[in-house]
Amino acid sequence: MLSLVSTLLENPLNKERILMNAKRLVEVMGGEAFVEMMASQIGNLMKECARRVIMGFPAFQFHNEFTIKGLKEDGSPDKVSKADIAASDMYQKLITEQFVKPFGFGLIGEEHKLNIPCALEGMDIYFVFDPYDGTSALDRKQSHGIGTMSALVVNGKVVAVCIGDVNSQEMYYFRPGSSKTHRLLLRQERVQPMVANPETPLREQYLLLRSMLHRRSKIVQDMVHTGLFKDAETADGSIGISMARLWKGEVGGTVTAMKTQTPWDVTPVIGMNQRLGYVHLRIVPYRPHGASPLIERFDPVVPKTIVEEPYEVLTIHESRLTELNSWCICQRISAKF
Repeated sequence: MLSLVSTLLENPLNKERILMNAKRLVEVMGGEAFVEMMASQIGNLMKECARRVIMGFPAFQFHNEFTIKGLKEDGSPDKVSKADIAASDMYQKLITEQFVKPFGFGLIGEEHKLNIPCALEGMDIYFVFDPYDGTSALDRKQSHGIGTMSALVVNGKVVAVCIGDVNSQEMYYFRPGSSKTHRLLLRQERVQPMVANPETPLREQYLLLRSMLHRRSKIVQDMVHTGLFKDAETADGSIGISMARLWKGEVGGTVTAMKTQTPWDVTPVIGMNQRLGYVHLRIVPYRPHGASPLIERFDPVVPKTIVEEPYEVLTIHESRLTELNSWCICQRISAKF
């Protein structure tokens, strides 16, 4: 269907009529039904975008150019590289040609403040992407912590995710209408299922942090010091690649403290967490009127703009909630999950 539409659009006489009818098709079928019908094309597009970034990475790893586009929340320079712009242009071109122009999907991206609203009446379907997740790691010429991410959202629900690790040349991926989640190993040309391991208790697993343990709240420190987790590790760079360590079973939980959250950073992560059965828990260390600290489960809303999250967020598999609850009782922490 996509190739036929693209061919017809080359004729200016057909363009307006084809575009109108294509969008009307989506509106008549409904967003969910149309996306499931196009699941293979959507999945192939997202994988192809990630593959191109991964395969193109060696050209930029040690020969890149950076400029400062602003400041991060900690006051450090927020940089953009030549690689970011090239990858962003590629994502935008392919997604626009195949789904934005023909079918009216929206598109949100980090670079160029890209935000094309969905043109479909009564529904909100859009792609969101981060061409290079972990630009600081890219600037440091790291051999880890650099990724590329995209997701498809239909009326507030993440229905497809593709996260690529440019260093290991892996993808973590699911598409609409399928119950399977895959770990694609490009070097080995192999595909493995991604499933959570609910058997190993937290006390035998590590807690992954995005900063040193002493910089986290006392509650998080106590999770390690009192044995809820075996110990703590830290990660930097791409948030998607950090979270992939949880999805692959390398760690048992993560704590993030991303006060400023962007659609391109959190949407793919939210989608993969929900897909694999990982839950989000907000850590509230101080409450009014002398109330005890609180750990509460919440369902994150997929953001379309930059939002603020004032609290640390713990992510663990839902099968480990009983273990966490027992620990909360011992620590006199209120639990709502």
